[in-house]
Amino acid sequence: MYSENFVVAVKVNGRPLREIMNDSSQEREVFLQHGAEYEIYLKNSSNKKAGARIFVDGTDILGGQHIIVPAKGSSRVERFLADGNLTSGKRLKFVAVGSGDPNIADPTSADNGLIQVDFYRSTEPEQHFIPATFGKKCKTVTRGGPVYGGFDLGNVTIGAAANTGDFNPDPSISYCHTTMDCCMDEPVANVGATVEGTQSGQTFQTIDVPLESFACTTIKLRMRVSATSVHTEAGIKCSKCLTVQSPDAIYCKKCGRKLGSVQVMR
Repeated sequence: MYSENFVVAVKVNGRPLREIMNDSSQEREVFLQHGAEYEIYLKNSSNKKAGARIFVDGTDILGGQHIIVPAKGSSRVERFLADGNLTSGKRLKFVAVGSGDPNIADPTSADNGLIQVDFYRSTEPEQHFIPATFGKKCKTVTRGGPVYGGFDLGNVTIGAAANTGDFNPDPSISYCHTTMDCCMDEPVANVGATVEGTQSGQTFQTIDVPLESFACTTIKLRMRVSATSVHTEAGIKCSKCLTVQSPDAIYCKKCGRKLGSVQVMR
């Protein structure tokens, strides 16, 4: 779905995750396996640049900054930037709350698994993209201002914010779906949270982009743990009821779920 020219999607291993409507809670959900590292993709279909603040599990992963999403373009975030390091940082890693991962900030938080993106429109004039002859560059026209040279949307490159502190990674056009507000309570068995993963070399740069002081659009998406079992030192932990079984168990002795699909918990 689409919300006021903006799109948010979660991407794992180079592919956007399919969203599923939870009929009982009327919320949009995506499912990730325990231990999966993911990226957040943002798309802007409007004729103005936009800045976005990203909250995961209730925490601002950009440290109070905005990521710039170019007009008719997209941006992505694969790591934490709360410490202000523009050259490297830890990837976003999704884990099951029931796994007992010690890096989960608050296992009881109602915000666990929730992605919230607040979009702020630029106060700069609108940009309008004029199709050009095949194989040639496009021309980007700013209403009421000068003409800027632009490239095909697949090669759009925008920077980040010198005096406002905003920033932007190398943007990449993505094919994804928007989400709706989804912040309902869920069973503990499929609740997940985001922790620091492996090292990422994603870099950011700063650019001066004036933004409106209020968010024009807010999009929320709930991440859940997919129905796979987790292999622990004590045995296999059922992803549905979290009961630990013997290492050679095939079915959960409590709820009956098949335990054939497992991941090693390191």
